[in-house]
Amino acid sequence: MTDCIILTPAQAAAVDGETSPGCFLRPRALADGHFALSALVLADAAHETAWPLLIGLPHRIIAAEEWAPSSFDD
Repeated sequence: MTDCIILTPAQAAAVDGETSPGCFLRPRALADGHFALSALVLADAAHETAWPLLIGLPHRIIAAEEWAPSSFDD
């Protein structure tokens, strides 16, 4: 399991997409309506354009049953 950053739908929409050439963030849906990203993105300079939006958001471990069924369909 990985420590994940928890995002609201609006926060997820704000960071979804290309952060640097060829590098993308794609928040995954949780069953409760929130979204999650691996906290490892905060250590990857390819995503530093998104750091101001992500730093300070809550983190937690996500259990397998918490992911939305369609979260990994793309």
